[in-house]
Amino acid sequence: MRDKLILKSMSSSEIDFSSWYPSSDEEVFICLDLEIEFGDGADGSNMFYVTIATPKALEMHREGPVLVKNRTLVVTEYSYDIVRSAVINILNECTRETWIDSCMALQRYFQWEYEDYSSD
Repeated sequence: MRDKLILKSMSSSEIDFSSWYPSSDEEVFICLDLEIEFGDGADGSNMFYVTIATPKALEMHREGPVLVKNRTLVVTEYSYDIVRSAVINILNECTRETWIDSCMALQRYFQWEYEDYSSD
């Protein structure tokens, strides 16, 4: 049985994410910092990043006719629990046999801190 990906923390430098609630759907356009580890704990944890937005917020923040370019989680309504549940579902979908394979799968949804890293 393979180890699972674990969400160690979910925060934002823009707001106090765990207690914030927007006054309107247009306000839901925030960057989240996700600390994720592989269940075996051997490789520590890495940071991943994703933007959370509602359709109304995307419309307000768009540049030209394009609403989303990449790595944005669009929610029809905002709540901490909805966002956390969506992130955990993605972790479950992206769990692979190894940490590096799991990180590669996660990059479909989130920006990885080591993305495009080269030791050359």
